Amino acid sequence: MPRKPLSLLLTLLIAVLLIAQPLSVARAATINVDTTDDEYNTDPAECSLREAIQAANTDAAFGGCDAGSGDDTISLPAGIYTFTL
Repeated sequence: MPRKPLSLLLTLLIAVLLIAQPLSVARAATINVDTTDDEYNTDPAECSLREAIQAANTDAAFGGCDAGSGDDTISLPAGIYTFTL
């Protein structure tokens, strides 16, 4: 086989393999707030709204909150949230 057709064939094969790879899909997380207190990494047992926002924005666990992942949902319990920090 001449060089150009072989080179073209290899290029097409690589392109097909790259396209056929499954795309990584970011799965959204649900971050459950469990305190109305305004905390920022002070109690690892509780997840405040401020900490949940940080976890969602950084896709990393923060304070008492699980890591976010992509387009997250923050679940809030009923209550009054006052930001003081």
